[in-house]
Amino acid sequence: GKGWSSMALTLEEKIKELLTRFQEAASHSFGNLKKNGSKTDAILLFLAVLHLLKEKTINVEQSGQFGDIMIKQGIAE
Repeated sequence: GKGWSSMALTLEEKIKELLTRFQEAASHSFGNLKKNGSKTDAILLFLAVLHLLKEKTINVEQSGQFGDIMIKQGIAE
């Protein structure tokens, strides 16, 4: 498998990719972002979302317990 250092590098790339996507559109659904990706890709996406959430770069909302997660640029109002 991959070592932690290459995983961290991939996470950095995933964060940059997410930020680029927000330049194209102000909001995305988690389901849409992760489709066609591997399990590892989905995990990296989730970690990237958590990182950006912590940095207050994005905010997330979920409609219902198992609803898709909407990821929006900027902090919650």
